[in-house]
Amino acid sequence: MLYTDRLAELRKPKETAEFFTVHLDIQEQNQWIADLNNRVDQLESSISVCLLDTGVNRANPLLLNLIPADNLGAVDPHWQTADTHPHGHGTPMAGLILYGDLTDALASSERIQIFHHLESIKLIDSSSPHDPDLYGAVTQEAIARGVIIHPENKRIVCMAITSDHHDKGRPSSWSSAVDQEVFGSVEEPNDKLLFFISAGNVLEEEWINYPVNNDSCSVADPAQAFNAIIVGAYTLKDQIDLSAFPGAALLSQKGGMGVCNSTSITWKSDWCRKPDIVMEGGNKALQNGGVIDPDSLQLFVNV
Repeated sequence: MLYTDRLAELRKPKETAEFFTVHLDIQEQNQWIADLNNRVDQLESSISVCLLDTGVNRANPLLLNLIPADNLGAVDPHWQTADTHPHGHGTPMAGLILYGDLTDALASSERIQIFHHLESIKLIDSSSPHDPDLYGAVTQEAIARGVIIHPENKRIVCMAITSDHHDKGRPSSWSSAVDQEVFGSVEEPNDKLLFFISAGNVLEEEWINYPVNNDSCSVADPAQAFNAIIVGAYTLKDQIDLSAFPGAALLSQKGGMGVCNSTSITWKSDWCRKPDIVMEGGNKALQNGGVIDPDSLQLFVNV
């Protein structure tokens, strides 16, 4: 500022997830969590986000005050409602739905307002797998159980679960059940529901072939559903600590397609194009001929 008048503005460097996951001890992390909890306001709302996943660990300190116990359910009444994924899946998804990327939420000093309720309906449990022929019916049952929680609310269903089967755009019993649920009927159109589904991921062993392999990796069932909004991935994550990862280079450039993003390029023209939208999906890097995923290139989620 003393030597030039060409500066338009000065900005504070943006924090990455690495600051919170690597450089803070447990006591410091708890202090940041407490600060965030004190800045969150959940407002009255007639909108519910219904998460169909592996369950949610409501005891998580960032979720406890935002998800009433009555908002947790399961398609099988004998199941627990807690997250039973080995590494947690439904719980991080719940954090994203409420806070977005925790890196931004924690680094901010502003109050955070949440304008929706979160419902969790446990859709899958590895100890009791569903018959693949019944995936559609099970999904419809899960949505019905969410409706029971807040019957008058408009509802956004979020499902980040897909099968290993790729139908190349052709309808399946699962995608057809989703389409039926979103549409309703001619006599009673469903004007209270949006359904968001993950497009499915490129397998980890194929990341090294980015972006060529993304063209041939098909969006997974039931994300070929016409009436659902299918979510793919792009990334703005581009910060790497080269002192910790010497010689590392970004795999996807800032603003590029997400490394894990699947596509519909191989589908016949008879079928709709998917995904419909893209959201931040994190990035990867190359180091010594292999793919690495530093925390600084990832979305920071609660586990």
